[in-house]
Amino acid sequence: MRPGPATTKNREIQILRGISIAFVLIQHYGPTLPVPHWYYRAMDATSFRSGVDLFFVISGFVISRSIAGAALPGIRLNRSTFLRFWVRRAFRLMPAAWLWALIVVGTSFFVSSMDFMQPALVAKGALAGMFGYSNWIWASCLAHHGIGSACPNLYATSIYWSLSLEEQFYVALSIALLMVPLRAVLIGGIAAALLLHATGDDLYIYFFRFGAMVVGVGLFWLTTTNWYRPSWRLIQHAAARRASLAFALATIAGAASISHQHTIPIVAAAAGLAVWVCSFDATIPESRVSRAFSWVGDRSYSLYLCHLPVFIMVREVMMRAGAKGYWDSAPLIWCAVPLAIGAALLAADATYRLVELPLSALGRAVIDREDVAAIAVSSASMPPTGR
Repeated sequence: MRPGPATTKNREIQILRGISIAFVLIQHYGPTLPVPHWYYRAMDATSFRSGVDLFFVISGFVISRSIAGAALPGIRLNRSTFLRFWVRRAFRLMPAAWLWALIVVGTSFFVSSMDFMQPALVAKGALAGMFGYSNWIWASCLAHHGIGSACPNLYATSIYWSLSLEEQFYVALSIALLMVPLRAVLIGGIAAALLLHATGDDLYIYFFRFGAMVVGVGLFWLTTTNWYRPSWRLIQHAAARRASLAFALATIAGAASISHQHTIPIVAAAAGLAVWVCSFDATIPESRVSRAFSWVGDRSYSLYLCHLPVFIMVREVMMRAGAKGYWDSAPLIWCAVPLAIGAALLAADATYRLVELPLSALGRAVIDREDVAAIAVSSASMPPTGR
């Protein structure tokens, strides 16, 4: 089998998105909903929370293409490309993020089954997420106060720290690409990530771990070089591709049991391996399972935004229905899983169809109108030509 092209929406990259959000759901499920006793022991020995780092690598790979693709082969932006990128990003990301931030603030007035769900604290975290400084507020708050009355609710709005970090990274990346080529930006990003890991405080390393996004940017840069196609020879056999992908995913899931001190760089490297293998679109066979993960991958952003609020609402309904006395019972545990996951998938699908897709299309239409207007102005200013 020959490798397929590296595009912004590789089928297998979408499947990886689905796998990464599955990791996140496994990690976040237990604190709010009934689980068997072995769940917490398993979470202590694994690093499913590192699904977010796989997101980071995928995002770095895909967004670099979105930012710099129009600037090939020089891969340096002009102001028009820069503005087009941010118009698309704003219409694509902000409506859904703001919607679920407002939903979780609204539901906080009715949730009585969880500590720290005071509306003021939830609103504090929601505002930080809506305006892109959630990682700053979490790092500072945990460093000085710990979880409690001074910090935003841990389960309601905590996911916004990673979205804030992504947006900060891409602001820096796009501004840097206005001034220097991608290769120079990549070298600077690698140096900065190594410096942070070597000298930073553990808490700040966690909330500012942009190294995985640098890995994704590096993978995109690789696709623009003469080395990308020849690198296929390293995994040209199907067994080598599948073994490499399985090894990468197993490393991501189990990195915490390998080395707590170096979990972040190990996961970033493993996620980079997974994205590189899948960038060729020649590893994961077509099946119902792969199609299901691809479907989830398409909705991964909405699912990331809504899963914690949905879990909280499912918990509240269960507690008000009298489930507290049966919280550790096996029947309740196994009934809660399809109920909570199914509700999250339905909410994500609705957000994807009713918010993400229409607003993304509106953003593209705004850009297209601006392009048409620019062409019209340019044509009008040209001197007439004769025969």
